[in-house]
Amino acid sequence: MLSEQILIKAKVPITAQRLLVLDFVLSSRKPVSKKDLITHLGSHLDRVTLYRIVNKFVESGILYKLSNDMGGLYALSPSENCLRPHLHFLCDECHQTYCVKDVELNEVSLPNGFTLNSIEFIAHGICPSCNQ
Repeated sequence: MLSEQILIKAKVPITAQRLLVLDFVLSSRKPVSKKDLITHLGSHLDRVTLYRIVNKFVESGILYKLSNDMGGLYALSPSENCLRPHLHFLCDECHQTYCVKDVELNEVSLPNGFTLNSIEFIAHGICPSCNQ
């Protein structure tokens, strides 16, 4: 039901394939990669269709793309999951991505003449699991 509401709000036509992808992203507790999507949904969707859906979701503002060394991660846009912008931590050992929501981020103020299109807050290091 939530997936349908998100698609309607973004004015993206509802299809079973789009619902499948969005349901998977919603059920994930962290940003997902295209590899994650292929691994979990590849038996239901071909790679090209999956990539087109992800790109459509990014264009429509449903998902946003985080840059990383592995080709990008996708997460629900803050406007969709009611979260304020937050820090993402990328572990250099296991390559897991963590949402760190209890770190305060200050507002970014740009000089006159600059227009902000997007912003990413990414920290790199070693996660607690790999630190043991």
